[in-house]
Amino acid sequence: MKANTYWDNFHRKGIALAIVRIVAGIRGLVWTLVTAMVMSLGWVGTVAAASPFELTDWPGPAVNPSFALTDSLGHPHTLNDYQGKVVVIFFGYTRCPGPCPSELLTLALAIKSLPRSTPVQVLFISLDPEHDSADKLLSYTRHFHSSFIGLTGTSQQLDQAAGEFGVTYARVPAGSDYVISHDTNTYLLDKTGRLRLVATLESKPRQIAHDIALLAREN
Repeated sequence: MKANTYWDNFHRKGIALAIVRIVAGIRGLVWTLVTAMVMSLGWVGTVAAASPFELTDWPGPAVNPSFALTDSLGHPHTLNDYQGKVVVIFFGYTRCPGPCPSELLTLALAIKSLPRSTPVQVLFISLDPEHDSADKLLSYTRHFHSSFIGLTGTSQQLDQAAGEFGVTYARVPAGSDYVISHDTNTYLLDKTGRLRLVATLESKPRQIAHDIALLAREN
């Protein structure tokens, strides 16, 4: 009985495997026919137009975010100050243990790979005004690249700026101190101030530089 059961199961598995292969073959044939039809009718361009960018498009229509913050020298800034430049924005804080220095290093490598004439500005927006003094913010950003600008403001100003990009953050107690939990995306705006692309911690310097260059060449 055991032997018969074994061979019965063996045959059932063999039949099931054959059915799976037949179905897969039919699906492959159907997909091949559909692809050939699409190509023959000239639909390829409308079915999937390849994006020239390597980063992720901002979901939904492009928007023009705005904010009013202060740089490390105490000068007020809005996004209008950077019209004509590709603007790259990352939110974080100087005591951030991992994501912030990692992403700023990635951005520094991307900027260094571009021609010096490229119209681009990287902004690091600190979400920790209590600890990130002007001097600390200045030395922190310049550690990565001399052109990086650190911005901060009041809690209300930072809430407004973060909200413009859909960034969430929270102050989390840690022993006698606190850390800041925050989103780690990087945002790219074109020369007109429109939010166009989003990079993640997995994005490579080459990809970011590639897309900055494309945005910089747009009229």
